[in-house]
Amino acid sequence: MVEDQSLSKKELRELLKTHKPSWISYQKFQRKSLIGIIIGVPSMAVMGSELGRWSGGGNPNWTAVAIGGLGTGVGLFLNKKKKQKYREIVREFNLKKK
Repeated sequence: MVEDQSLSKKELRELLKTHKPSWISYQKFQRKSLIGIIIGVPSMAVMGSELGRWSGGGNPNWTAVAIGGLGTGVGLFLNKKKKQKYREIVREFNLKKK
């Protein structure tokens, strides 16, 4: 919500571009979130495939499972409190007009 109005992500980005500190905060958070996704998703895939092999009676690579679990944890950590961070950025933007 920006000034009691709900906006789409595209509208929010365009509005935040008008206030440099809010835009910089938004870009930093988006970059961090993207890195988390880039690390987390492939890690989950590696871990899932190895655990699938194990559940199917095969012999999994436990090192790959551990690395996949670690990567998944890093990805989740980088994306934690996403909604709260968006709220902080919008709050910063709304306060700049007062």
